[in-house]
Amino acid sequence: MKNKKIISLICALAMVFSMFSAFTVVNAAGDKGIKLEGSLSKDLTEVTIKATVENAAGALKNAAVSFAVPDGVAESDITFTANDPFSLKKGGLDNGIYTLALVDFTGEGVTPKAELATIKIKFAAPLADNFTATLGPKAGFEDQEGAVSVEDGMAATTVTVNNPNVKPDKEVRPGENTDPDDTPDKPEPVVPDANSKAITLTASLDKTNKIVTIKATVQKATGALKNAAVSFAVPDGVAESDITFTANDPFSLKKGGLDNGIYTLALVDFTGEGITPKAEIATITMTLPNPVTEAFAVTLGPKAGFEDQEGAVSVEDGMTATSAVVEPAGGAKPTGTTVALKNYVAKEGPAAATAAKDAGKTVYMTVDITDKDGNPATYGTDYVAEYPAGTTLTKKAYENLIHGYTAGTDMADVINNLKYIVYNSTNASKIKTTLNTVEDSKQLVDPTETTIAPAKPTPAPKAPKIDVTLKPTTAVVGTKVTVTAKVTNPKEDGVLTVATSDDSLDYVTGSGIKSTVADDNNSATTTFTGAVAKTNAVVLTYTYTYTDDKGEEQTVTAEKKITIKEKPSTGTTSDKNDNNDNNGSTGIIAPGNDNNQGITSPFAKFTDLDSVAWAQTAINVLASRGVVSGRDGQHFDPNANITRAEYCQILIGAIEKNNDSADVVFNDVATDAWYYHAVAVASKLGIVEGYGDGNFGPNNLITRQDMALMTYKAAIAMNKNLTASRSFTFADAAQISDYAVNAVQTLANAGIINGVSDTEFAPKANATRAQAAVILYTTFVAK
Repeated sequence: MKNKKIISLICALAMVFSMFSAFTVVNAAGDKGIKLEGSLSKDLTEVTIKATVENAAGALKNAAVSFAVPDGVAESDITFTANDPFSLKKGGLDNGIYTLALVDFTGEGVTPKAELATIKIKFAAPLADNFTATLGPKAGFEDQEGAVSVEDGMAATTVTVNNPNVKPDKEVRPGENTDPDDTPDKPEPVVPDANSKAITLTASLDKTNKIVTIKATVQKATGALKNAAVSFAVPDGVAESDITFTANDPFSLKKGGLDNGIYTLALVDFTGEGITPKAEIATITMTLPNPVTEAFAVTLGPKAGFEDQEGAVSVEDGMTATSAVVEPAGGAKPTGTTVALKNYVAKEGPAAATAAKDAGKTVYMTVDITDKDGNPATYGTDYVAEYPAGTTLTKKAYENLIHGYTAGTDMADVINNLKYIVYNSTNASKIKTTLNTVEDSKQLVDPTETTIAPAKPTPAPKAPKIDVTLKPTTAVVGTKVTVTAKVTNPKEDGVLTVATSDDSLDYVTGSGIKSTVADDNNSATTTFTGAVAKTNAVVLTYTYTYTDDKGEEQTVTAEKKITIKEKPSTGTTSDKNDNNDNNGSTGIIAPGNDNNQGITSPFAKFTDLDSVAWAQTAINVLASRGVVSGRDGQHFDPNANITRAEYCQILIGAIEKNNDSADVVFNDVATDAWYYHAVAVASKLGIVEGYGDGNFGPNNLITRQDMALMTYKAAIAMNKNLTASRSFTFADAAQISDYAVNAVQTLANAGIINGVSDTEFAPKANATRAQAAVILYTTFVAK
């Protein structure tokens, strides 16, 4: 039985080698073949050869990898791993030729993986030379279409594994760039003779270097125009939707279209009377896909021309093909991802470069930047280099710098300080670097290949917005009211105006409304004194006019209605209460001085406060003033937990900042959320900062230490006196997070907060509705 197995194995191997005699001859690049890759271990004693089948048609029936090995290598020195589950995997050495045979006996075939096989050759001593492996005549494979082999024409792939100790025959660094000037030529505009009929062009770019404005003017027309056409080639990537036009004469037909990269604007008069040409017959605006980096020309095409009272002229029939040059505005650069070279070179690179320089060796680098498809990126179009900082290198200067041809080059400094500006970061995907010395072709550090981090999307510019604030927050008869309007995200040419409705004058004193607009046109202050209260309100309308990035005029409006209220006989709102610098007043709810602890309006008493007798006064007072509310008219639910959003809401109410304006910057606070305004104001006042990851966590239950921190920051923002009245220590003080220690201790020493027991504060326990009411009452009412 044993002999039969050996005979079967020998027959199978014979089949593998003998069948290659029927292989199809393959010569053309890209056809079927076996690709080889090689590497050498750091101790120079082991070579690894990886073989990959390319362009196989379906599953493999068999394959063979064969190449010569150096003298002295025994079969026991060679190991292999076949990466596909062939039925038979056999490697052998015969007369210095190693062959790995792989056969599938199932008849179904084996689907090839990325690598067909990996073969390792172990040497007794470190290699002294480079190692080259070339596929032998028997190497090949059989797929569903038939068999191919080197013997019958398949490419004899070769891979050379370089030994870093082998000196090159000649200098191996890249060639010096000796081009006299690699600065692109600037096109010259073509201008027609002043006495000939023609269409002249002018062109300009906006500040973004993406929007081109082209103006066309008819020159030397005889009488009225019957028609005109402006035609020119547009840059790649421009779609018809990216082009708009304005015809400056009232032609009966005005039609623009893009066809095969040629844009044509046709203007025709059907009245028969003709159109008297103005200074410009048309203005065409074109938005480019990417910012312009180099000057280019816009040139009239063959169909451009016009017809006047003497006849028709066109470029096709001899009219001058006028052109205008488009240049980047102010030499501005397009935006892109900035990447530092040092991030793409092994950490030991600078030190290795310095050591080589100290040894008198010339150091050079190769840097390959590829796009997402693995194609080389283009210098000047896809990326540029800056060295030193702020100095953009020409292609010539850049290549000579990294290749060591620039006099005085310190490659360590180049690695540390050279930066790339990658314009198309979504396309440029990888940077691969090597650092070498010329004298011995030694690779100083291992090659690195790193993916370029994609550029963060540039946020769309925020449109201007008018924020209007009122001080005091409630307008009272006989008191001065100040209304302040401020434009956020203003534009350079923006102008803010304010108008008052006619009937508003009935609700202010005889001194009327006095309005002033600041010199920068981005803010306005309006003052008046409230007169007799009526049903209607003072209405102020603010209008902000500006020009957007497309050159179009835009307006933003905001309306503020101020109701004049009668001055209450025992109210809590006055002009003083909103002035943070008056007699120590903090602009918060003042404590009552009657037997009802400031309760000034009737309300249904809560029936579920017996378990929190210590909090009853606080809950009732805050409820009477509209700061807190119950689950219904009779139930407050004092022992329920409270969320961060809920506490923020009642805190802003307690300090009377409900009428302040602000915008939320947290990712998880939607603009339509009921707590949006409270969180926005608290953030603006510095009371809340969120978790540091851009989120606020509005629906998370608030901890006792976070409740103390918010309260402390609100007291500071309102100039609340937090002078210590005692020295208080919690037994669990060590459990308080570092960010909250000062807040908890300050409020404790001020007598505002106590613990959950005589000794413990329980900083990370969730706060209850009753605890929230007490801390607000104690801080902003009772103190």
